[in-house]
Amino acid sequence: MQNKFMKKRIETLLDEYYTALGLERDSSRHREQVQARAAMMVALKKYMNASASGRVFGLDHATALHHGKKHEANLKYWDGYAHKFKLARRMCHFGLGFKTLNAKLDAVREEIRKLKTLERKLIQNLKDYEQLQIQDDEHKGEAVC
Repeated sequence: MQNKFMKKRIETLLDEYYTALGLERDSSRHREQVQARAAMMVALKKYMNASASGRVFGLDHATALHHGKKHEANLKYWDGYAHKFKLARRMCHFGLGFKTLNAKLDAVREEIRKLKTLERKLIQNLKDYEQLQIQDDEHKGEAVC
């Protein structure tokens, strides 16, 4: 379920990103499209691995890794890229970062719930053990008399 939610959220994020850039999303090699894809793949790197960020665009992990390696140079020398990256990073932060933190918080809360259940069971086991120990001591006392 988390994967379906994340996939839908990423698709929505991409639609919003391309709308903000005034572009139609396509797989062409036009400069604007390549920059948009490269910037978003690098921004997504914080939230997923290279394979997953490449798949978002129907590409393989090597493309995502390539864009990651070229990122610093692209920021300095590729006109228009820095703007696209800043927009992608900001949109990922608000669109995925918040959701990722909430998902992590939910997972921690679930783990805490499980640990509290385990704690209650262990406490009950200790009480049962102590009760058996008391009964055993009482029986030993009766046998001595």
